[in-house]
Amino acid sequence: MSEEIKEEIVEEVNDLYANLTEKVYDRDYSLGECFEKNFIFNGYENNKLKIISYAQDDDRKFLYKHFGLIKTFAQDVYGNEIELDFSKAPEEQSKKKTLIRAV
Repeated sequence: MSEEIKEEIVEEVNDLYANLTEKVYDRDYSLGECFEKNFIFNGYENNKLKIISYAQDDDRKFLYKHFGLIKTFAQDVYGNEIELDFSKAPEEQSKKKTLIRAV
């Protein structure tokens, strides 16, 4: 596979995630902000969307409450067979992100 084709695939996958983020914002701006602030795209392959979650406390509860909506939007963008694979951010990185927000 040529570098040009690989770059096009990566760009398309990034565009899909941006589309998902946009759909969440369009539905509820607060949800979109929370989604974008706490979820980091970590890959997509074999119908599995990998997301690293930094969500804690109220943000985590808010995102969990709206999981069904987020999954529906993911199915709209990626297809009905999509699986959402969330992994918690490493504790060290979560602390750094919290400190950065506090500054």
